[in-house]
Amino acid sequence: MVPITVLQSTTLLALRRAKKSVPVSGEPQESSSDGLAPKGRLFRRMEAVSHAVACAGAAAILVFAVLTITDVVLRNLFAVTITGLNVVLILILGVAISACMPFGFLAGKNLSVDILSSLLSENVRAALLTAASLILLVFVSILGIEIWLFAMAMHARGQTTLILGWMASPFFFAMAGFILICAPIQAFNMLRAAAVVFGTRSPLGMGVLVSLVLSTLAL
Repeated sequence: MVPITVLQSTTLLALRRAKKSVPVSGEPQESSSDGLAPKGRLFRRMEAVSHAVACAGAAAILVFAVLTITDVVLRNLFAVTITGLNVVLILILGVAISACMPFGFLAGKNLSVDILSSLLSENVRAALLTAASLILLVFVSILGIEIWLFAMAMHARGQTTLILGWMASPFFFAMAGFILICAPIQAFNMLRAAAVVFGTRSPLGMGVLVSLVLSTLAL
């Protein structure tokens, strides 16, 4: 019964996707559910690739969770530990978590508080979303650059892990790389949000445009 149920669910999902992908005359074009500009084909391909990378990162996190439980059991029952697990766990876990970030940014899954969104107009909500996207873009860019500089400093010193003697800098380069990938993705999200504002041709949209220009010059 379980294989049949899984097959039925998979078939229904495939049929739904096929139905959405086939254009029907008289129906409106596809629109974004998040209130932003529609996603293009390139964006969807990037989303598929980042989803695969995120799945690999999540699998690595799951493996290390099992290894941690195994290490605790071995330590308590047999007084045996997995050598260097704690140090390797910190490094690889950081890479695994950062590997999941590009997909989160592409999917727009960043934390947001919209308590007053129902009281604001569509133009104001889009303007605030654009400003928040810009702030997040600056934060991610600074974070990635700082981690990259830190990795360069570690590489210059030849710093290694205490127990296994592994080079630590490649792990931080990987973390910085995944985080820096989020910067252009977030820039694209900001442009999608700004397109909604600018498309209204309102004074508010022009104000946001001037703010974006000034912020870019300040950086």
